[in-house]
Amino acid sequence: MNTFRSLMAFAFLVMAPVVKSEETGEPVYLSFIRQSRPVAHYRLNDSTSEAMRNLYAGAEGDGTPARLVHGDDPVARVPSMSPHEFVGTNRINGFDFDNTGLRFSHSLSRINSAVIVSGVGLPDFAEPHADELSLSVWVKAAPEQVDRAGLVSRKSGDLLDSYQVALSVWGGCYDIVMNDGDGSFRSFYTSSRPNGAWQHLVVVFDSKGWFEESAGMLRFYVNGERVFTGRTGNHTRAQLAPSRENLIIGGIAYQQRDEDGFNNGFNGIIDELTLWDRALSDEDVRELYASAIIGRRPMVIIIGSSSAVRPAATPY
Repeated sequence: MNTFRSLMAFAFLVMAPVVKSEETGEPVYLSFIRQSRPVAHYRLNDSTSEAMRNLYAGAEGDGTPARLVHGDDPVARVPSMSPHEFVGTNRINGFDFDNTGLRFSHSLSRINSAVIVSGVGLPDFAEPHADELSLSVWVKAAPEQVDRAGLVSRKSGDLLDSYQVALSVWGGCYDIVMNDGDGSFRSFYTSSRPNGAWQHLVVVFDSKGWFEESAGMLRFYVNGERVFTGRTGNHTRAQLAPSRENLIIGGIAYQQRDEDGFNNGFNGIIDELTLWDRALSDEDVRELYASAIIGRRPMVIIIGSSSAVRPAATPY
């Protein structure tokens, strides 16, 4: 019986579909990202500088690679989202079987590893008449996290704890931190938590949303659904704090400068980080998530080495 079950499980995995873009032949999630015109996408499928290069850099950064700063606990290259994995009951079909990500660990010594992305290759999302930013990342994180466990952050100004944007964990829940244009510190505690399973997280800052009663300025999404909406400040159009600082992944320099080390590390796998200089809509986020689960662009399904077939549209 156990042998039969093992064979059935193996057959099920072999038959699991890998969804590919019909136009490019690449995994449909990456094709969707390409068509969405991000300012940066970091696959994070290895810890070498070349593997962490911004795939969609403009003239500013010219593909400037990121670099890994080593702490006491090493960063590991591990299997990531693939058709072997699920979000809830949904199989993650939008990636290759051999997709990998980076696993970070918070060190008890508080000397943590982190990926540093040069700020030279990124726009200042607070430039005049901009104040829009969207950030998408996939994580598989342990529920146990140190307070202010740094997932993705970018400092602003000379203050020790001032950010253009930071996505971290506080009190076991995801927390979005920012300093607005007048220097005021804002922290948005959500009720969503790392749960040991794959989660697709999206943070959106939208200054235009200030005028929409249902939208607010900050929106947070988990697995395609908006789970938090917040406003910042008490003025009519909140602004992000200006920054040309580096982007930090997997750790954070909490109440100290980045050059002094990353004392609060993240426990979990981080993969496929994307940045846009515009505010994604609710529908954009749903489509982005769906492209990883089932695909929502023209596509073919490849099953083993069999010929391709075009699937019917499937709700997620």
